[in-house]
Amino acid sequence: MTRHVGLVLIVVGLLAALAAPLLAPHATDDRFSDLLNAPPTRPHLVDDSGRWRAPFIYRWRLTDRLQQQYEQDRTTRISLVWFARGHLVGSVD
Repeated sequence: MTRHVGLVLIVVGLLAALAAPLLAPHATDDRFSDLLNAPPTRPHLVDDSGRWRAPFIYRWRLTDRLQQQYEQDRTTRISLVWFARGHLVGSVD
């Protein structure tokens, strides 16, 4: 039984290593200086008017540089592109 669990863990680890470029498309030294300490971007399916849309995100806007606070700029939706340029998901712009 323990041998099977160990084998499953090794296989899961190998699959995760193979899928890593898709799951984490940015290199460790990539810098996004305009988004320093910005929170993760959550994809949306419903816009502010309550209508269903294709998956999209809102751009982050820095509201307080000293406290590094961000808010979503809800005036423009950015569409998501799936399985393009070797990545699982990316934005149009």
